[in-house]
Amino acid sequence: MLAHRNWRTDWTAERTCLYWYLTFEDQPALHSLFGDVEDDLRRVASVDVVPPSWLHLTLLEVGFADDVTPSEMTDLVTAARSVTGLLPLQLELGPITTMTDAVVLQVASSAEVLALQALLAEGLHASRGIVPDPDDFWPHVSLAYTNSDCRRDDVMEALGGVADRRTSLAVPRLTLAAVTRQQDHYRWQEVAALTLGEESAAS
Repeated sequence: MLAHRNWRTDWTAERTCLYWYLTFEDQPALHSLFGDVEDDLRRVASVDVVPPSWLHLTLLEVGFADDVTPSEMTDLVTAARSVTGLLPLQLELGPITTMTDAVVLQVASSAEVLALQALLAEGLHASRGIVPDPDDFWPHVSLAYTNSDCRRDDVMEALGGVADRRTSLAVPRLTLAAVTRQQDHYRWQEVAALTLGEESAAS
């Protein structure tokens, strides 16, 4: 596994990037699972644990906030209203695995998530002319990011029996987030939110 701390050269600490996220407010099942693995993860010196309030599932990068015009922002959110028919999503999360630079919960059943991401990608194409590569999307929830190069086996061995933990939850909320990376993980401010049966609310 490789260290996650290298920033993209165009993404400075002060610059925000817009992403469509699934966020997990009021999700006790996920937070219970996270609590069961958090202590084990914190004993691994080569990873930085994501605070539970910042857990998320990344769906789509929209672009840097300073590159998105107000009219494009309006078009993005308007187009995204078409996805409310897919909410709430039923997610099957687990087991725990790794990516090159993160410890993650994989999404075991992802057909609805893939459909949601595809609709958001259509909205991005219509509003900004950007066509995302669908092969770049692998749904997961990051639990920790690597802070140095390390052996995957060392990370997974530290998790012991909890690596097979799974949970199921319904996610009613889609968030357009203005994201920065601070203190070794991602933080964001909500730009807009969509929930089942409600109009989007922009800040």
